[in-house]
Amino acid sequence: MANGQHDVDVTPTVGIVGGYGGIGSLFARILSEAGATVLVSDRDTALSNVEVAARSDLTLVAVPLRATPSVLAEVASHVRPDAALSSLGSLMEPSLPALERRAGETFLLHPLFGPGRRELRGAALALAPIRGAHRRDWLARLLHAQGARLVMTTPEEHDRAMAGAQALLHGVYAALAPEIIATLPGEDPLAWATPTLRLQLALMSRILRQDPALYGDLLALNRHTPLVLDRLIARLAALRAAALDGPDVVAALFKAARDDVGSLGPTLATEADEALGEGRAPRTPARARLASFAEDWDSPEMDVYDTGYTSSGQ
Repeated sequence: MANGQHDVDVTPTVGIVGGYGGIGSLFARILSEAGATVLVSDRDTALSNVEVAARSDLTLVAVPLRATPSVLAEVASHVRPDAALSSLGSLMEPSLPALERRAGETFLLHPLFGPGRRELRGAALALAPIRGAHRRDWLARLLHAQGARLVMTTPEEHDRAMAGAQALLHGVYAALAPEIIATLPGEDPLAWATPTLRLQLALMSRILRQDPALYGDLLALNRHTPLVLDRLIARLAALRAAALDGPDVVAALFKAARDDVGSLGPTLATEADEALGEGRAPRTPARARLASFAEDWDSPEMDVYDTGYTSSGQ
């Protein structure tokens, strides 16, 4: 609110910097439908980044990861003292310096889904408070009302998790998919594929067909990525050694891996059966279940912004 009063009954004006991108446009639609006045800046918009920030009660920055720190720094001094500033990026720690330099309300919010969602019911978002709570609580109430779930975290914990959930997972696809395809002979490699392999290759190929720059940001800008890759390399080395030592050693390694997954294993295995249409009582047909996976698959498509976006001007 322009007068600085914290009136919880008044819907704030929300500015979205990068509002033409995937997540930016999704939030613009959701917030507009909830009754908020939404201001948008992006390339070729009438409003600039700083104009949006100056006129908003809550400014959400939704630009490519490599541009996020500089865009936050660009707009921070233009956000009113009684207003709030947040990033919607897939990494949090790189945004901290710019946010911590301002005295007003700040927080970090990462939608754990892609922009293809039609509604927020069942969706999860990671929320890391930094300073203040007024606008953050308003947004949290709105998200809860629409059926979303908030996972409270810290920037460090979040980025460590993303090193596995995004950097490791998708980085491995770049190595795994070509190697699998190379082993399948003939003019029709998929003739050799089991249903499980075909599903895995489909998910990998879907990721590999997106903008490579997105993965460059996710892997290279997360300081925790080298550690999780080192751990994976150690496990692969152990697997290679086990294959040389014989079937019983490999079997023991698989059992240990199953134990490491722990109590999540049975639930996840059941979900995989349903996706393949092999469950005893599938909740949905296999094709529909796979479509559901594709819509929410945790990938950098959540950062589908205009990769030509820069922090200067619009």
